[in-house]
Amino acid sequence: MQRLYRWVPQRHVLVVSFLLIVLASVVFAHFDASRPAGTPSAVSLELAFSATTFGQIVDAWGAEGVRSYRDSIVYVDYWFSLAYALFLSGLLSTVRPSPGESHSKADMAFFGLPMCAAALDWIENTLHLVLLRRDGGFQPVLVFAASCAAVLKWSLLALVAATIVGNFYDAVVQRLKEGW
Repeated sequence: MQRLYRWVPQRHVLVVSFLLIVLASVVFAHFDASRPAGTPSAVSLELAFSATTFGQIVDAWGAEGVRSYRDSIVYVDYWFSLAYALFLSGLLSTVRPSPGESHSKADMAFFGLPMCAAALDWIENTLHLVLLRRDGGFQPVLVFAASCAAVLKWSLLALVAATIVGNFYDAVVQRLKEGW
């Protein structure tokens, strides 16, 4: 973990992971265009929580929309999770309160949060792929577990984003105090 902590804030890692995020966003938009207009978004499916709601969304999408969503998971979402985990971990390492000092246990814990979010994303994606096989209806426990993974993922990402913004703000204020 220590080597990863030193590796991810390097400029080339940040640039490549950011470009992969942009590429994924473009590809997600392409897949999303296959979903019928006016139907619920992929985030709505992530946060369905009940088999009934999950089923209603899947029915609204139709076979083509479901195929497109599955393809977006298989071909994009798994590597997208790794890209955003590397990028956010790199930003956390870059904008930490005292970049010149040795890192604390708290730094390491926050550094791992984007990776935990990516792992939760993988769990959510895998559960969705299992659910969309439709071998016996939508199992409520799997729908609920996938939605819980999504909520935890989004919560961790919000915490990471708030930490990055807060640390960046603190760094700017500190530099202004020092006369830049």
